[in-house]
Amino acid sequence: MNIVYLIGNGFDLNLNLKTSYNHFYDYYKNLPTTNDSKIVSDFKKELWNKSDKWSYLELQLGKYLVNLNANDAVILHDHLVEQLSKYITSEEEKYSFDEKQKNIFREHLNNPFKKLLPEEISELSKYRSQMNNSSTYIRIITFNYTRIIDNFGVDSSAIEHIHGFTDARMILGVNDLSQIKNTELQKNTGVLYRYVKSACNSTYRLGHEQKCQQWINQAQLICLFGLSFGDTDKNWWVEVGTALQRGCKAIIFEHNDEKTYNKNQGPAQIEAEDKVKDYFLSKTNLDKDSINSAKKNIYVAYNTDMFKLNVNKKE
Repeated sequence: MNIVYLIGNGFDLNLNLKTSYNHFYDYYKNLPTTNDSKIVSDFKKELWNKSDKWSYLELQLGKYLVNLNANDAVILHDHLVEQLSKYITSEEEKYSFDEKQKNIFREHLNNPFKKLLPEEISELSKYRSQMNNSSTYIRIITFNYTRIIDNFGVDSSAIEHIHGFTDARMILGVNDLSQIKNTELQKNTGVLYRYVKSACNSTYRLGHEQKCQQWINQAQLICLFGLSFGDTDKNWWVEVGTALQRGCKAIIFEHNDEKTYNKNQGPAQIEAEDKVKDYFLSKTNLDKDSINSAKKNIYVAYNTDMFKLNVNKKE
C-alpha cells in the first residue's frame, strides 16, 4: 500500500516547538530597528497579528505588495526569509530526541489506521487487503522548514521538504499570481521567483514539486496532519482532491483543544468531523457531485495522540 503523509506546522507545534506565525511575530517585532531599510521599517509598522497560521502572513504579504515597486518587494522578501531562517533555526536547536520517541514516531507513521474508530479501522483494513501490493511504502511531504522529521530515522529519499529548509531554498509566499495584488509586479520575474511558491521551487530546478505530485498521484492512502489548509498552498489541496476523486482514501488528523467530546456526544463529534471534511473539500477544485463522492473517501481522526512524542528541551 502506498501511503503519503502531508505534514504541516502542527507537527512541530505538537512537539512543543514555538514555530507558529504568532511566535515568529513576537520575535520579529522585538528585533532592533537601527539598521532597517525604509521598506522594512514601514513593513514592521504594518505587520499583522490576527492569526497563528503562516498562510495568513503569506496572504497579507500578497496584499501588501499593492503599493510596492519591484525593488522594495525583493528587499522585503529577502529580509523576511533571512529573519525567519534565524528564528526557526534557533527554535529547532533547542530540542533533542531519544530512541524511545523515535520508535513511537515510527509506530504511529506505520499504523495511522489505529487512530480511527473500530468500524473505520475495519473499512480501511478491508480496503488495504484489496491492494495488489502487499508491502507498505511510506512517503512524507512536509511543509515545514525544520529537519525534525529527518531526525526520526526515516529514509531521506522518502521525505520531501516542499517549502525547503532554513538554510536552503526556503519558500515563503503565495499560491499563484491572483494572490499578488499588484498587476505590475505580477509581470516581474524577480518578484514571482520569490513570492509565488511554484515559481520559487522552479528556480532550483530540482524537481521537488513534480516528485510530490507523483507521490500523491500514486497514493492509495493520504494522511494529512498539522495542516490548516490555507489558500497559499491551494495547489496541494487540489492535488489531494483529484486523488480522492479517483478513489484514494484520506485520513485528516484534526486537533482542536476547544472542542472535545465525551462518550455521550457521538452525534456532536460526527458533526464536527463532517465540518472538517467539508472545509477541506471546499479548498479543492471538485464540483458538487465530485465532492459528495470524495467525502466518502475521507476519515477524520479527531483529537488523537498521533505524533505526540513529548520531545525533550535542551538545557
